[in-house]
Amino acid sequence: MSRLVPLVALALVVPLSAAPVPKGVKAKADYYPLALGTKWEYVRYQNADNVWAEEVTESTTKDGVTTATVRITPGGANAVPHDTSYKADADGWYFLTQADTAYDPPAMFVKTDPKPGDTWELKYALGGTVYAATATVGQPEKVKVPAGEYTALPITIEFDQPGQRRAYTNWYIAGVGMVKQVSGGRVSQELKSFTPAK
Repeated sequence: MSRLVPLVALALVVPLSAAPVPKGVKAKADYYPLALGTKWEYVRYQNADNVWAEEVTESTTKDGVTTATVRITPGGANAVPHDTSYKADADGWYFLTQADTAYDPPAMFVKTDPKPGDTWELKYALGGTVYAATATVGQPEKVKVPAGEYTALPITIEFDQPGQRRAYTNWYIAGVGMVKQVSGGRVSQELKSFTPAK
């Protein structure tokens, strides 16, 4: 998943999916599943030949905190896979690292039990640059992606950096994770397939 500059999704909630929930997904599930073996495929920039694969390759839970590694394999013959790591606790889901670069402090991209109108601030350093942003949860809305049509919850991240302002929106479904991303007014990722952990 494309991440929070580069940010590119543990609440127990009822799924918002309008389409059938994929086989194996629980009726109550996480907004960003981190169980070992969970897999996603995303079409990038509406190019059916540019498909990125993601898979949870490591996952541990201790004292109510889950940490996980997701292997991201970009499309293309010369693609070089890289890892992103996450944490999930009682408050939400966080980015820990992007490739070998750590978020300091971890950046929360989805809060527990997000509701329309919820907001939270993000401030973190990544690769020597400090980022400041505001996350806002929107109203559930229908989105159509290669994997199907869903009612998903949008979360918009707006950055306020010196000399530039930018934003992106990710749409999430409980039990599946991110199904769509729009960055700079352009569709950057759409869910092609989702495979829950066995």
